[in-house]
Amino acid sequence: MSFTNTSQLLPLNKTNLRTLKDALGRDTLKWPGAVVGAYTETTSMGPGVRLNVIRKTKPPSDLNDNIPF
Repeated sequence: MSFTNTSQLLPLNKTNLRTLKDALGRDTLKWPGAVVGAYTETTSMGPGVRLNVIRKTKPPSDLNDNIPF
């Protein structure tokens, strides 16, 4: 998995891949733009990175509409 604000990559383990598939679907072409949070959690192997989906899609870029009053 890659991030937009860094050139670093995060290899996905089975747990994190399952989390993303459950939230975003199996079609990985629809994943770009999703907002994903990362946190640490103690696992049987020691500290590990876990992911959760905050928002499934990127917000529309046209959110500057005038609101008539």
